[in-house]
Amino acid sequence: GWWMVWFHQDWSLGSTAVNYIKHTWYFYNGSNWNTWLADSHHGKDSGFTYGQLDSTILVDIDNVSTKKIKVALHMSDQSVSTRGSTDGDKTWFRFVRLGDT
Repeated sequence: GWWMVWFHQDWSLGSTAVNYIKHTWYFYNGSNWNTWLADSHHGKDSGFTYGQLDSTILVDIDNVSTKKIKVALHMSDQSVSTRGSTDGDKTWFRFVRLGDT
């Protein structure tokens, strides 16, 4: 079936500026991990401490038992921290089934 998968990253910055934050999506087809999509490039000037970055994909998954999705985060500055908390939604995935294929 068709799925919308949404990844939201809430981040904070420990230094003066960051050049980019990028999400790379990977898809597991049952035997191998494949790079699927590199998305959500973000350039940032100094003066900001917090930010959010979203990326969304549509995918046709024939068997949810054997297929997997993961996202790798690539940041130009080691002082960027992904924020999270048990008290609220800061960094998250959302999976929405849209219908059959």
